[in-house]
Amino acid sequence: MLKKVAYSKEPKLHVHRYVVAIHRETSSGWKTGFWYCTSQKEVRARCEKVPKGAIIEVFSAVHNFVQAYEKA
Repeated sequence: MLKKVAYSKEPKLHVHRYVVAIHRETSSGWKTGFWYCTSQKEVRARCEKVPKGAIIEVFSAVHNFVQAYEKA
């Protein structure tokens, strides 16, 4: 059974700020990988490891609080 938990102030998630999607072509088609980074420095480090011809997409991660539950 789940009970809803009410907060007076909405909690904020401070972890991953960026989502990096890397698409690369292989002999069997396109492969996509997703990485979650906390800073632009991590994003640049990930991009340096990518082979030539790959497509890199960087997204801002938005973590919206929805609801909290307590399992009874």
